[in-house]
Amino acid sequence: MARHAAADPDRIHVLGEAGGRPVAASSAYLVGRSAWLSWATVVPGARGRGIQRSMIAVRTQLAGDRGCDTIAAWALAAAHSSANLARAGLPRIGERVGVRSADLR
Repeated sequence: MARHAAADPDRIHVLGEAGGRPVAASSAYLVGRSAWLSWATVVPGARGRGIQRSMIAVRTQLAGDRGCDTIAAWALAAAHSSANLARAGLPRIGERVGVRSADLR
């Protein structure tokens, strides 16, 4: 799966380093003129240094360089990612609600 995703020209992969060591990774998926910031992770020992915010900035810049004029992402409302996306200028425009299929009528 990773080899397939890495070869996909519609995906951007970013590796974050600190002190010459990899400490973060993230990706974006491009569809036409839109980019979806699909995931990001920072190793626990490197958190709290603004690395995730930098990863957001790099992916949005790379997407813009590839012609994207719309950037989207999702994060849990109370998670650090949500706050980092807001600080990066991505406004919260909705909420996702999960329900059990047994509760549907």
